[in-house]
Amino acid sequence: MAPPRSNSSLRFDRAILQLLLVGVILLVGSPLLTAAHDDHTAMQYDAGPPMQANRLHWVSTGCPDGIDYCGMIEFCEDTSDFPNVVFGYRHPCHDDEVCECHAGPGPTIRLEAGNKYLLTLRNAAENVASVTNLHTHGLHIIGAGNGDDVTRVVNGDGNCLDYVWDILDDHPGGTYWYHAHHHGFTEPQVNGGAYGMVIVEDNKMLNPDTPAWATNEVLLMIARINGEIVTNGHQDEIVRIDANQWYRFRVAMVDVLAEPDWLSFGSGCEIHQVAADGIWRSSVPGPAKDKFFLTGSSRADFAIRCASSFHILFGGQKAATVYVGAVHPDPFEMYQWTPNRPRSLQGIADAYVPPQNTFDVELTREGINNILWDPAVPLTTVAYDEVHEWTLTRSKTHPFHLHLYHVLVVQPGGCGEQHEEGEFYDSISGTEYEECKVRFKAANFGQRCVLHCHVLNHEDNGAMGWVDVVGDNMPRNDEVSPQYSCPAAHRWTPAPTAANPPTARPTRSPTRKNKNKNKNKEKNASSSNGDAEEDAFSTLADDPGSSAAMGLAASRAALALVLGMAFLFL
Repeated sequence: MAPPRSNSSLRFDRAILQLLLVGVILLVGSPLLTAAHDDHTAMQYDAGPPMQANRLHWVSTGCPDGIDYCGMIEFCEDTSDFPNVVFGYRHPCHDDEVCECHAGPGPTIRLEAGNKYLLTLRNAAENVASVTNLHTHGLHIIGAGNGDDVTRVVNGDGNCLDYVWDILDDHPGGTYWYHAHHHGFTEPQVNGGAYGMVIVEDNKMLNPDTPAWATNEVLLMIARINGEIVTNGHQDEIVRIDANQWYRFRVAMVDVLAEPDWLSFGSGCEIHQVAADGIWRSSVPGPAKDKFFLTGSSRADFAIRCASSFHILFGGQKAATVYVGAVHPDPFEMYQWTPNRPRSLQGIADAYVPPQNTFDVELTREGINNILWDPAVPLTTVAYDEVHEWTLTRSKTHPFHLHLYHVLVVQPGGCGEQHEEGEFYDSISGTEYEECKVRFKAANFGQRCVLHCHVLNHEDNGAMGWVDVVGDNMPRNDEVSPQYSCPAAHRWTPAPTAANPPTARPTRSPTRKNKNKNKNKEKNASSSNGDAEEDAFSTLADDPGSSAAMGLAASRAALALVLGMAFLFL
């Protein structure tokens, strides 16, 4: 029989056991502190609903004759922190809702070629003097009548303005954006958050052989606001993708100063630009690079495949953290592809351009060709359905943007760092004093075609003009569609319900959590904000916001409680 142990020996054993329990409690409890910290940080910059799911709601019933889909979007204003005024676009606010005004991006507007849309813009600003409008940057649609005419405006206090967008059958699929464009107020409203993304779905009638990886998309709207980078409304956006799988990153830049800068990606990725300003490159994909020069109104689509996590930087500032997770078999094949062009983009490079179809454009702070904006007087006339060649100067300091038509760079060697000879763009930021020659075809429609400097306070101060597109047999839009008073709950914007199943046409779900139309999109990177961790995630349990992580955290908390109680009784 063993001799009885002394009290000092028992106290020593108890102390050892208590130390072991303290270690176990710290081990299981420390992830809770980390999760709580991550959750707090994630809420700091949550400006609005997730970019991937926040779509405008279209319906096909109750629309006027000749309209395929109709919907409503609200412009909002928050002056509670005056003089720091927030502007934005949001889903319609119904009578039983408490709606906040978040700075952009607003709901993503998804369109399909061959459909005619009626969008009602409701100005929900409380002050009737708060005037605004909405411009679709890059879309090939008419700029007159009830189309994309930026001279039309709508006052606050619940007034509405209708836009009709007739998306042609051969309109190219691509990445575009929308923003406020009321002359004199464009800069403060866009800088305050009045912008969002527009996507025209890939046109399978025009390009039935569009690569499958093009559906595996990630949306990034990168804004430089007062010198700070905000992506998808967050100051530290997080994107999650699978390793070694091809994705299409749709990137839209927003910078009211339109300062061109480098968009760079980390090592461990293969990255190709595949589209610019909504138009596929002439050959897809482009050469592999790790950084790309973009201006403040550019859009660029990238095919990207990564093996390790990295940061996306714009101008040296972090725009997003991309977590690269588990390796899965890549269902997508990458190969060289030549997309078809719509009629409006064909036969331009080799066309004969008569002298009367040439025009010089010098952009300055004071105007275009020293002429201030005058909505009643055009800079010149342009012949309908003919090819025109314009020579741009000073487009680096004053980036040039043309409404209605994309321009083809024909300057030998291209223009500046960004714009390649033989490719199409809607905005040009070339060099300061060298010429940049571009061509376009005034096809499909005409009337008012606006051009301006995309430094938005320059545009507001008068660096904007228009040309009058004229010709025989030219389709016209002379529809008079003034603003009108309208209720918050519009007839084709029912109160949000559960998400509807996907349809072959643009989504009809009025909620902000939509099912995707393509199963591949279920693998898309989900976006959220929060502190960027330096190591890659590998399972859902590593994500403090996931249901798996919440369950794991609860289990750890229960275990820590039991161990703590045991510690007290020892």
